[in-house]
Amino acid sequence: DISVAAPAGFELSTDGTSYASGLTLPQSGGAVASTTVYVRLNSATEGTFGGNIAHSSADADEVDVAVSGTVAIVPTELTFQEGVSNYAGTLDTTIKYNSQSTTYGTQAYFEWDTQETSGSDTPEIGLLQFGDIFGSGADQIPLGSTIESATLRYRVYSGSNSYGDAASVHESLVSWDETTTFESFGGDAGVQTDEYDSAVVATATAESTSTYYSIDVTSSLQRWATGVANYGWIFLPDGSDSVEVHSSEATTSDYRPLLTVSYLPPTGPRIVTEGSLTAFSSEPGTPSVEQSYAVSGSNLTEDIEITAPADFEISTTSGSDFHSSLTLPRTGGSVAATTIYVRFNRASEGTSGGDITHTSEGATTQNVAVSGEAAITPDTIVFQDGLNGYSGTRDTYIWDDEPDVNHGTDTTMVQDKNTG
Repeated sequence: DISVAAPAGFELSTDGTSYASGLTLPQSGGAVASTTVYVRLNSATEGTFGGNIAHSSADADEVDVAVSGTVAIVPTELTFQEGVSNYAGTLDTTIKYNSQSTTYGTQAYFEWDTQETSGSDTPEIGLLQFGDIFGSGADQIPLGSTIESATLRYRVYSGSNSYGDAASVHESLVSWDETTTFESFGGDAGVQTDEYDSAVVATATAESTSTYYSIDVTSSLQRWATGVANYGWIFLPDGSDSVEVHSSEATTSDYRPLLTVSYLPPTGPRIVTEGSLTAFSSEPGTPSVEQSYAVSGSNLTEDIEITAPADFEISTTSGSDFHSSLTLPRTGGSVAATTIYVRFNRASEGTSGGDITHTSEGATTQNVAVSGEAAITPDTIVFQDGLNGYSGTRDTYIWDDEPDVNHGTDTTMVQDKNTG
């Protein structure tokens, strides 16, 4: 008989259905009739494979057939554009120095400019965000993915003066929405340097009206895929020649900003947490005001176990059912993004801290840091005549020019060293 053996990664068949790493072609009367052998590449791991399919029989010279192939994960591509394929998560607006309390979220374009008023520092700053693009749902990018590429396409508005100087695109570090104004963005009016990432993601050009431009935003999408909060981008103007770009409110859907992302989903068990917690405070024995963050998981073989350090309690329900630990059950290997509520509850005065741990078999443990202080708050009582029913204040003054006059009902008190 003829023995046929394939190299690692390849499989053989004579019927195109049943495959194995080797097979035997039986001889009849010393001959093997012409037989079709089907070959396929089948590997559980990525890589390049090759070698020879060996054909051997007793006392016959071996005959080889060379084979080679590559196994690679094909990236998934998603596009996000307002009103297309049911996507409805785009936010965009302009905040303006000259109109600090005015909202522009419904405008058909957003803008950037260093001098809305020529010759003075009166910036217009554009904001753009594609929300709800990460998660375990359909048409979402799984957290933990490797971003192969991400491109933002935008179209300069059709006005005769809509084109102009470029803008430096940065990641926003503060949340905002389409009602945000110049005075309400972040902590102080305007955009402060601690409210955006210092690294320039890309330079957005706008050299011609009614023209499409694209910028590479892969770095942003990769950061956000790790669980860093996605607050979108800030378009900081580089010059005083103003620019208008079609917003998500554009009548023609193709004019709206378009985000195209190519990614490889995460492999192996993975836990992702989103959000951080500020320091807690409360009185001893009294639970603090709760804070929250989110946790999700993919490719899990076991549930996610969450454990809080001493004096902290966690729950999946706001305002109730707090415990020192809890379990998030997996469904089909995944845990959908789940809000975890946290409160501080220390019996005595003092400080506490540590990490809320998130574990699952085979997954890297994820921690969320917590700290808190329990202290007795001094009581403050305010006394003022006529306030809250208080009427115990007594005041007057005496004057040697009027030794017999009672000034207790005067509306003012006088103090003077000399009467002249």
